[in-house]
Amino acid sequence: MTQPWDRYVEDRFDADLRRWHPDGYRPDASHARPVAPFLAALPGPGAASLARWDTLARARAIPDMFRFEEGGLYGFDFAASEVEVYDDGVEVSAGLWTLGHEGGGNGYCVLPSGEVGIWNHETGELESHNRFPSLDAFAWALVRVGAVEAGTLDRDSTEAAEVMDSPVAGSRFLVAQLVEWLEE
Repeated sequence: MTQPWDRYVEDRFDADLRRWHPDGYRPDASHARPVAPFLAALPGPGAASLARWDTLARARAIPDMFRFEEGGLYGFDFAASEVEVYDDGVEVSAGLWTLGHEGGGNGYCVLPSGEVGIWNHETGELESHNRFPSLDAFAWALVRVGAVEAGTLDRDSTEAAEVMDSPVAGSRFLVAQLVEWLEE
């Protein structure tokens, strides 16, 4: 079954960034470690999506949609920094690529399976109940939630409603974050 986020990062991500986040601050990700070793361990579609994401991040084309600031978590190396991360009780620090964080210290991480999980900085665990099936699904939801927060996408639009109604657990987390941000 085709999903609206299939091949999103490769085919539509940068266009949606320009459309819904035209003036957003674009942080510098040049400090990040090389992504190539991590790409080699990902399944094909996940590797292609992360390679494209990394190209855009290093070109300063990804806006600050999730508190992704300079010196932030993009490409953060948990293992080299001796930060232990657990997924269902198994230490997985060496196998993560970090995309950024949500403003409270919790990080968005690409897992070796290609899923995107949320690392809880207080527990050191990847939250098993808040996962995106792929980087494409994460980016698709993030761009829309960020655009609603920024006021460039109407909350009642078809594009926003797709995310608000998505059965993907990670999307529900982002929507909850959006509600919290809008209430601040």
